[in-house]
Amino acid sequence: MPEAAESVTVQIHNGTANTSANEYTTTPDVTRLSLRLDTDANRSRLSGDAIEDSIGVPTPERGTVTVVAFVDYGADRAVKYRWALPVNETATGVRALTPRMEVCWSERLCGGQAAYVPGSHGDEITLDAEVRQG
Repeated sequence: MPEAAESVTVQIHNGTANTSANEYTTTPDVTRLSLRLDTDANRSRLSGDAIEDSIGVPTPERGTVTVVAFVDYGADRAVKYRWALPVNETATGVRALTPRMEVCWSERLCGGQAAYVPGSHGDEITLDAEVRQG
């Protein structure tokens, strides 16, 4: 996280209208954010170094599990980091594709228009995603 960050709120949702499909948590440490998303046919759970209790939502049969980290810089400045993981339920579990990653400087551009390109957001902002079967 950039040094100027004052707080981070993390959200996970599954793109459905179900209110139990949208969970939030805040992180007490804003120096580095390392998250882990575990997805199976029933539930998608988000945990990480800075998250005290994991949060989760039902995994959609076919859809997207999205993680958003809202970084507040104070004085009406904020950035959303967004990872959207396409999932598809199969007979033996869940198939997932590489997540789409975004750095959203404007709410208008946070729905597929703000693709993360390494090096294009300055030295302090980097995103990474790794998909593992397990």
